[in-house]
Amino acid sequence: MKNVVKLQHYCFPRERKQEIGRFIEYCNHVQYHESLNNVKPVDVYAGRNRQILDSREKITRRTLQMRRWLNLGNTNCVSKFLPQVAHIALTTHTGREIIFTKKY
Repeated sequence: MKNVVKLQHYCFPRERKQEIGRFIEYCNHVQYHESLNNVKPVDVYAGRNRQILDSREKITRRTLQMRRWLNLGNTNCVSKFLPQVAHIALTTHTGREIIFTKKY
């Protein structure tokens, strides 16, 4: 996006200002920033960054716990880690497909 602003030839100053505005919009609302722990600046400004990071941490912990159970062969306990999913199909490292069903 930055290359578009730098390399594009503009006939009118208005066009350049519009393109710079689009670039700023992209940087603040679309692009994740590594220096902000891969959160968008608009989320940091609105105070949602802690909630987003906590949610990511929860997903990571649940995924790692489920992988541990799968690697140990405890396939009947995985459904407790996925309460919001009705059906899920997983392929193990040996190529075996396992289908889990959660009844609500």
